Amino acid sequence: RSTSRRGDRFLASSSPSQMAAPADAPGGSADAFEVIRAHQVKAARLPPVEEIRTILDQSVRGVLATHSQEHVGYPSGSMVDFACDQDGSPILAVSSLAVHSKNLAGSTKCSLLVAKDPEDRRDTVITVYGDATPVPDEEKDAVRTAYLRRHPEAFWVCLLNCF
Repeated sequence: RSTSRRGDRFLASSSPSQMAAPADAPGGSADAFEVIRAHQVKAARLPPVEEIRTILDQSVRGVLATHSQEHVGYPSGSMVDFACDQDGSPILAVSSLAVHSKNLAGSTKCSLLVAKDPEDRRDTVITVYGDATPVPDEEKDAVRTAYLRRHPEAFWVCLLNCF
């Protein structure tokens, strides 16, 4: 085990792996986050497209931006739950009573903003642009199944339209 002094902070490491402890712990480090950040920079990452697909597939909520029908020329944002189909495309289950549904009836152009970690504003944020289109009748069962796999409590999804 080796200990080195850096300013008024201590770093402790033990072989074979490095360990960081809080600054107020004996041999601790106020630089623990720096150690983690340095490791993350060097760590292997997925190719960007795969990273985006993975984040979307693991996420369940985002902000859907549509063209407001009530306030013409302005965007309208709504928190929505979503799931991804087998191709990685987002699936939205929408009620005809929702403002975003009315907006999509006027213009299918929309975007979905998804944060990898909604609590960390410095983390990856993805915006998917596209046209929301109703799911064809022959695909509705598969789409509902995919949505319910991510949102098993969404019993009401069978009553709604899927996009």
